[in-house]
Amino acid sequence: MVVIAFMMPLEPKLVTGFIILFSLSTIISFKSWDFGIFKSFPFLVKATLISWAAFFFFHLLSLTWTAHIDQGYLDVSRKLNMIFLPFLLIVLPIDERTIFRILKAFLIGVFLSVILNLLNSIVQYQEIHKFYVFTGAFAIRNIHLGYYAVFLIFSMALIADFFLSSWLQGLKWKWVYLFLGICSIPILVLSGSKMGFFILTGLIFFLIFFVLRGKDWKKVLLFPLLAICILGLAVTQTQHLKDRLRTMYERTFYSPILPESTESTMARRMTWKSAIEVWSASPVLGCGAGDIDAEMDAKYDELGFNGPREKGLNPHSQYLQSGAALGLIGFLLLLASVMFPLIHSLRKGQFSVIAFFIILLLVNVTESALERQAGLQFFTFFTPILLIWTLIREKNSEVKKDLLNLWPF
Repeated sequence: MVVIAFMMPLEPKLVTGFIILFSLSTIISFKSWDFGIFKSFPFLVKATLISWAAFFFFHLLSLTWTAHIDQGYLDVSRKLNMIFLPFLLIVLPIDERTIFRILKAFLIGVFLSVILNLLNSIVQYQEIHKFYVFTGAFAIRNIHLGYYAVFLIFSMALIADFFLSSWLQGLKWKWVYLFLGICSIPILVLSGSKMGFFILTGLIFFLIFFVLRGKDWKKVLLFPLLAICILGLAVTQTQHLKDRLRTMYERTFYSPILPESTESTMARRMTWKSAIEVWSASPVLGCGAGDIDAEMDAKYDELGFNGPREKGLNPHSQYLQSGAALGLIGFLLLLASVMFPLIHSLRKGQFSVIAFFIILLLVNVTESALERQAGLQFFTFFTPILLIWTLIREKNSEVKKDLLNLWPF
């Protein structure tokens, strides 16, 4: 598990192999499985796991009305992680020490990835002397820009959690966490991820609200305010993100649809419009998990959206992807699988866990996160681990009472 967390941001293409090895070793040690643990879970945790399983099985059921059965089987096999990996992580006994090792391995993997990306950009800069090699996809080695931003934001949420705990408890690592958190913000800005910028901004303001709930808020309020200043400074001094935000605004509110374009904002306008029309043709059950790509291509041809058609773009929204493929039933199952753990985490009051499920909720708006292995593995791996972590910390009373009860009931 530690290796999986470490490799996820570093070499995501290798993660599938490590998951297979982990699964085999876990199956071999089945005598240590704890099948009774599910009964001890609170309602919202049980509802989360059931909704994930139901979402997977509805994909499987949709093969009965899918014309492209080979594509349907491929989609179902890709989503096996949604039921198989969480099951293994739940029945395998995990203590808080193991969870900390997993989370810290992920942090190390993220920052090693950042360092390697910077070194790669430095090498490119020495050859062509152009600053753009430090920005956007040019600066990222082996992972999609959106998921790179997601990994960075979750690592910042973990750092904020660790830092606040260290600061309040007087632990020696607090300055290390602060330094890493400060360094992460300009790295995210340089990536030019619009989604990442909006999610991080929202989480910083949520962090301010979060710390104001505690008795020691005066001690730690300075640091989210510092994060806002650093974020604002980084944005104003980085032309790449400013240009992307300006383009997004203009293409959203002032520009007509440009059918040949593959620019991200314009492409999403076309993919979202196409997905909505595909969904409206079969609103309850959808077109089937195997037919979504063919239906999207046909809709692109019908509407003359040549840019998305040539690149074979998916809906670029998991909510629309699931709605078009599985109809209202699939959409509601997906929404339940996101909202149940978010409500649970809000009740428990752990900032990093809340942040993780807010990220999941929001990233599904602009990305089909469960259609790529990077997104699917990230969310199916960390969801059960973080849910178990909240229960362990509550049981051991290791979360300060003044930081609990964020959710009002």
